[in-house]
Amino acid sequence: MFFREMFFREGVGAVVQYNRRMHGLMSFRAVPGYAWKRWATPFHELLSWSMSSHLLRQRFRTTRFVTSTAGKKMLVDKLGLQFDDVTIAFDDMPSAFDDFWAFSKLMAEAMQTEPFMHIDEDVFLWEDLPVDIFQAPVIVQSYEPLLAEIYHLTDIEQKLKYLPPAWAYGRKLTNAICAGVVGGTDLEFFRDYVQQATEFVAHPSNLEPWQRLDRHFGMCVAEQYLLLAVATQRGVKVRRLIQSDIYSKAGSEEANALGYTHIWGAKPRPATARLVEDYARRYFPAMVEQCSRIAQDELGYQPGKPPPADRPDQCVNCI
Repeated sequence: MFFREMFFREGVGAVVQYNRRMHGLMSFRAVPGYAWKRWATPFHELLSWSMSSHLLRQRFRTTRFVTSTAGKKMLVDKLGLQFDDVTIAFDDMPSAFDDFWAFSKLMAEAMQTEPFMHIDEDVFLWEDLPVDIFQAPVIVQSYEPLLAEIYHLTDIEQKLKYLPPAWAYGRKLTNAICAGVVGGTDLEFFRDYVQQATEFVAHPSNLEPWQRLDRHFGMCVAEQYLLLAVATQRGVKVRRLIQSDIYSKAGSEEANALGYTHIWGAKPRPATARLVEDYARRYFPAMVEQCSRIAQDELGYQPGKPPPADRPDQCVNCI
């Protein structure tokens, strides 16, 4: 779920490999020197990866991982995450994508040759998802409002020299998507969407203007605004896992009922880290010990050292 309080299932749902038409997908681009600072500590970041991928294997018959050499070395070779297929694809990404923190995820989606569902490493699938969702051409977690403080669309229009064909279709919308889960059966849609997002980010005439724009929020536009814009352009129906407004109590309750947790913007908060660790110690003690050992040996993690204090600028409505 999101919002205000952490939700964990009491125990883990039964293993039901219900979905034979779609594979579970994760992706990660790590370069040498990756800082492991998305969570309060490197240990908690590794723990999230371990829990999320473990639950993914319980929900899908086949799982795939697209990564870089450094990502495979840490998460597969050292930490021991298990996938049916591991592909090295991100070692030679052009530097134009370096500041667009999730663009490798889009590339992984465009690479797929069979229906898929991509989940982020801070998403936990405690229960089987509704079977009908796996027939959808495009699946997303939910919608979110096109807030001006996140989606700087007017500023982008004024500064970029090139905008992709779907851009104008998106300007008629009031929502973007949340991408904790993304996937579907329409692979041609994903190739088109990612191609337009690639041109948006890396078109030669846009490279200099991007230096004067916030590329963190630019990634939100590339991933979350353009997906819905391309769907509108192509007339493709988008199936939401969570129908309600994600910032509402109804959205939180809907996620609870599905057995779905997305940590989202609360990852750096020590309180979030403690909740995840406490749950893992109850149900995955061996996983906790493995993550702690790797974090100490490889990443300089010091058990018992308090994580940084909660940052006041972190989103409070997004667990």
